[in-house]
Amino acid sequence: MYPELFVIRHGETVWNREGRWQGHKNAPLTDLGKWQAARQGEILRDLGLQSRLDLTCLSSPLGRACETAEIALGALGCVFQLHDGLKEVSLGRWEGLSREDILGADSVSSDQQSVVLSWDQAPEGEGYDAARMRAEQFLAGLQGPSILVTHGAFSAVLRGLWLGLGREESMALSMEQGCVFHLSGGKETILREAQGEVRVKGQSSDSRGQNSFKGSCQ
Repeated sequence: MYPELFVIRHGETVWNREGRWQGHKNAPLTDLGKWQAARQGEILRDLGLQSRLDLTCLSSPLGRACETAEIALGALGCVFQLHDGLKEVSLGRWEGLSREDILGADSVSSDQQSVVLSWDQAPEGEGYDAARMRAEQFLAGLQGPSILVTHGAFSAVLRGLWLGLGREESMALSMEQGCVFHLSGGKETILREAQGEVRVKGQSSDSRGQNSFKGSCQ
């Protein structure tokens, strides 16, 4: 049984707004992204987490995650540690490219609107299986309840593993920004301003992805 988690995806970045895939490359937060990080801090503070002494705070070392952590966890007065295990999945040759760049470079199809791109397809990228193995190693090393600041694709893999979901269901999980994914008691609750949306361990949801961020990875 994995410990209770509060998982945060970094706020919107310049490349998110431009529709560019990020992976291990970095782009700074936009003004909206900084607001989203501040909102995540408010959500965490409203939960009273600043008074919980059992929580460990960890962040991906990539710049956009650190920037988010400084804002969101700063609201709790929380000192966070960097952990390579929370990095975004590597997207290989797709990093820094837009959808149009990828489709043009790979000559996938002239009908670009019909082509669905998945981060798991990225040439020379990390891929789902390797990302899941990394998530398993990370979760096995946790000592207790934690606040994690990470990225879109890796967050989905990590949360899917925690929930006992398979590959397709994990990759379809929300990558929403500006919220907090609370994993406890075998279910995931998406915390926004009001009541969260609940996903029970091992079950999918008909509304999966309706509120997920639709821009580029991650």
